Amino acid sequence: MKKTFYQLHPWFIISIIIYLTLICLGVFCIAYGIYNITYFYLILLGLIPVFIFGYSLISIMYYRIVFLDDRILVTGELGKNCTQYKDEILYNDIKNISVIYANKNSKKEPIRNLSFSRLRPKLYFEFELKNGETKWVYISWFSKNQKNKILELINNKTGTTFNYQSLIKTDISNYHKNKK
Repeated sequence: MKKTFYQLHPWFIISIIIYLTLICLGVFCIAYGIYNITYFYLILLGLIPVFIFGYSLISIMYYRIVFLDDRILVTGELGKNCTQYKDEILYNDIKNISVIYANKNSKKEPIRNLSFSRLRPKLYFEFELKNGETKWVYISWFSKNQKNKILELINNKTGTTFNYQSLIKTDISNYHKNKK
């Protein structure tokens, strides 16, 4: 069994549409600058959104959570300074799951990028493993329905009864604990 989840939160979809619009605007500027060479500066102006937003779009679309037969595979984002890094969690190792807010990445380090999004607390599934280790999986841009389905798949594999609504209500105070 292989089940893949991509980020589908409504605000995420809106931001993707904005990114695509800016990329199209950049392509239009490049095309018009090539067509009318007196406006050659439009070529340079058009390259900015194409490269910046194009790379960002590819990076965030690359991130997904894949459920395999014996493990959860988190692909992570592209780049050095991202929110979610590549990771995998074996179903047999899961002891507990909680939902936390943190201004850190999945490696529990400060986020070192220049975007304003680093200031906003991120929502994570925190997997407590049987060996005492904890792993974070970034879930802010997944819809509520997807979060419930993710937990349902984990419950089916591990024989547990984790519920997203009960986890989010009880662990929202963890933001202040993980802010340090």
